[in-house]
Amino acid sequence: MAFRNILQTYAAPDWIRKSLSNIPRYRVQLGNLDTPIHKWNLPDVPEGFEVYIKRDDMTGSTLSGNKVRKLEFLLADAISRGCCHVITCGAIQSNHCRATAIAAAQLGLKTHLVLRADLQSTAGVGCQGNVLLDRLCGAAIYVVPNNMCYKTGLLPRMERIAQHIKQETGEESYLIPVGGSDGVGLYGYLEGFNELLTQGVPEQFDDIVFACGSGGTADGLALGNYLTKSKLKIHGVTVSDNRQYFLSQTAELLTQLRMEEVKAADIMDLIDGYKGQGYALSTPQELGEFYLLSYCRW
Repeated sequence: MAFRNILQTYAAPDWIRKSLSNIPRYRVQLGNLDTPIHKWNLPDVPEGFEVYIKRDDMTGSTLSGNKVRKLEFLLADAISRGCCHVITCGAIQSNHCRATAIAAAQLGLKTHLVLRADLQSTAGVGCQGNVLLDRLCGAAIYVVPNNMCYKTGLLPRMERIAQHIKQETGEESYLIPVGGSDGVGLYGYLEGFNELLTQGVPEQFDDIVFACGSGGTADGLALGNYLTKSKLKIHGVTVSDNRQYFLSQTAELLTQLRMEEVKAADIMDLIDGYKGQGYALSTPQELGEFYLLSYCRW
């Protein structure tokens, strides 16, 4: 049984309350926020430029990093709706799925993970990497083909799992999309942008750059930047799907928010060409660069 007493009433910043409706009522505290911003002494930075890094590895939430920002709202919504189960999806070594399994276990929720992989059955999943952590948290794992898309494959599969759980136990399930990127998870990064405001980022920086894997970070930061009339430029480097996919996804979100007059391409810059070999796959050259970056101190 989930712990309803951990729900906190969400007090949205004024700029959110004045601009948006359907604001979540609750959140749960999973991270130690605000996280600091440190100068990052990277090699080969062009003259006249400085690079800083937002240290979301310091959220303090076990192995979850920035994932807790969305989960604070998503899992609060699940608990407030009386759900006992959380169902989400992703790649076989998904960090989002791992973070969901860990956070849900801490809150007394049962987790079900629909994982994409080039495997014939769940028996081939094994117990390595994030899958090991998923299993240690008690998550039920379901394997689907690696090329299964969300709307026509993953979502219907999650819905069938929820129906089965209801029939077998009478308990309700809460479905979370890939990466936790939806109208509820959005508030994790609207709050993230508000955190940047309190840290003086719009006055001290020109650009924000991040990896775009499911679109939630892009949506929250770009929308926060737009609503506060900040002059920051928002850049997302796509590491899955592509620019057009994420622009279409953001357009759908803007429609849900009744902000159809805002064009996704006008509030964010998305950059293709950096997916590499695929999710969780690295070349020797990339691993060498990671090694060098590990010595770049703040």
